[in-house]
Amino acid sequence: MLVGWKAWLEIKSEIVQTASMKHFTAIIHQGEPDEGGFWATCLEVPGANGQGESKDECLRNLGEAVQLLLETGREEAFRLDPKAETAELVVA
Repeated sequence: MLVGWKAWLEIKSEIVQTASMKHFTAIIHQGEPDEGGFWATCLEVPGANGQGESKDECLRNLGEAVQLLLETGREEAFRLDPKAETAELVVA
């Protein structure tokens, strides 16, 4: 029965992770011909950028930068105003 619970917890964890995923737009550029690789920015998160030898590595690094900037921004907002509230904003 423990195996069943373990599988259920893994499925629930995957559902929670998927539900909390956000979508962003990455603009990917090729590096200079003599340098190679790729670099990318995120339209929705100014200041976030990534680079890598491959597109996949570049996007992974950009994703880490986006996550770090969003977490840091949230922490800073609540540090400045501990009584601040969050609200979901939906834009069409």
